[in-house]
Amino acid sequence: MSTATFITSLQIASLIMMLGTIDAFFVEKAATILFILSFATFARCSIFISKNEKWLTRINNQNNN
Repeated sequence: MSTATFITSLQIASLIMMLGTIDAFFVEKAATILFILSFATFARCSIFISKNEKWLTRINNQNNN
């Protein structure tokens, strides 16, 4: 699994976790903590992808060849 695939998968998983915990946000402490952690993970992945887009594309192309 390449770095680009891992980061994208992590971002998608955190988005799914956010969607799953939004119903209990501020109602249950565990759901609120999971939502905040998922949101932070999603944000960090987004920032990393935008800053390193060229590098991730190059690595992804090398792994596909």
